[in-house]
Amino acid sequence: MTQTKIRDEFGQGRMVGAREAIARGMADRIATLDQFVGCVLQQRSPRPSSRRRSALAFD
Repeated sequence: MTQTKIRDEFGQGRMVGAREAIARGMADRIATLDQFVGCVLQQRSPRPSSRRRSALAFD
């Protein structure tokens, strides 16, 4: 992305509101912090649980 495109189309270095940011392609969607964190946690690959690891341990 060029500096000119950013200056001309993305608020000229200033902040814009959420709806305008979406319209300009600066954001994908509007969400609360809790919604965002929940989405990120759902997308993470699951880690093996400690119970699973202990079941694989050799005594």
